[in-house]
Amino acid sequence: MGWETTRYRPPIRNPKGKIAASPLAPLSRLIGCVSFLLTGFAVAKLAQKLLGLPPSFWDGKWEPRETVAVGIIVLLSIVGGLMGFALGLKVSVSNQSLTRLACILWHFLANGQIVCFILLELLAQKEQRHLGIGDVLPILGGFAAALTASGLILFFAGQFREHERSRPALQTIVVLLFSVAAGVWLRPALQLPREAAVLFSVVVGVGAWLLSARSIQRDYAQMREMNQIRRSS
Repeated sequence: MGWETTRYRPPIRNPKGKIAASPLAPLSRLIGCVSFLLTGFAVAKLAQKLLGLPPSFWDGKWEPRETVAVGIIVLLSIVGGLMGFALGLKVSVSNQSLTRLACILWHFLANGQIVCFILLELLAQKEQRHLGIGDVLPILGGFAAALTASGLILFFAGQFREHERSRPALQTIVVLLFSVAAGVWLRPALQLPREAAVLFSVVVGVGAWLLSARSIQRDYAQMREMNQIRRSS
């Protein structure tokens, strides 16, 4: 039989030990991200204790010992993240509310980190300021917590439902409240005047909201396509 007449059977549903029947990509990414962070934190603390490294070794001049420690931390963090992602693929999710929650939390977390990191890089270049890992991590963590909390509030407010019209005004207000609060609280770490810190947080919040709203709808469209494929196979 020639290649042009070969027929392929649909993939096996939920093969043992592999992908679940209804895997949810945002949930897998969220679990992978959390696993990456927890693994990195645990390995960093262990390296500090075993090698006698100070907590500020991230921002100092790296000797061979520090370089090896950072390499091991990054490598094991990646392994932990991949294991978490693989574990998430084994979780079958068919509940619409849980699906919406995972989509909202993941995209607000991820997009907020991307926008915040880009703005920090632009800020450092403009002011010719060096931002070490110890400077960046608290800022990223603060905005991550604020934007994730705003996404949780919007979930309970019934926003980002698949077949319902959202309320952009409500979403913007909630995101800006949490984002600006984080910016004011992190102003010493940002090393900015109050007005500049507020402007920074507004850009982070609006940018994360715009990217997340688009990404959530894109995930819904992809999941609809996958469900159609499953029903037809």
